Amino acid sequence: MICEEVCKKSDVPKTPEASSNNVLNLVGETQVSLERHLPSKAQVLKIRKYLETENFRLDFQGIFDEDGKLEKGELLARMDGPNGVISPDSFNPIIESIGQKSAFDYLVVKKAFETIAQVKPLVPCSININPSTFEQGDSFLAYIDRMQTLYDVDPKMVILEILETEPVENGNYERFNGILFELRNNR
Repeated sequence: MICEEVCKKSDVPKTPEASSNNVLNLVGETQVSLERHLPSKAQVLKIRKYLETENFRLDFQGIFDEDGKLEKGELLARMDGPNGVISPDSFNPIIESIGQKSAFDYLVVKKAFETIAQVKPLVPCSININPSTFEQGDSFLAYIDRMQTLYDVDPKMVILEILETEPVENGNYERFNGILFELRNNR
């Protein structure tokens, strides 16, 4: 099992009770926070370079049920900075400020399928996607299909979780729900 494999190689707690909220955090690295104000030119250039070179990774975090059984995994985006790991709460605002949320989401989808194809976890893994990416409709759905075919991954192994950080564009919930319905039933 992916969690057991990662736990064997890690010094982190191996039981859900050892972690808060029944979440086993397998990152075990120092989180480095970029400044909270408007990003500097250097920060923007660094994040652009990370995006262009796909210089980020997805770390596995197990989600357990009340009995301690691994239900699913989350693949969480992290970037390695010169002083340690840069967390999404630091780089996401910069990605948003330069208008690259959807581009980043597409990279996360690609890396998720690539990771799942390589590791072959026994539980589904979720990734976080911005609502604005879902709203791209057919182009996003086609991309999901291409990644699923390219990496030969069972679509049931990938859970797309919608971030709650932004509203659905123009309150168009009917269209948004239609996209979700199509994704759920045709993939």
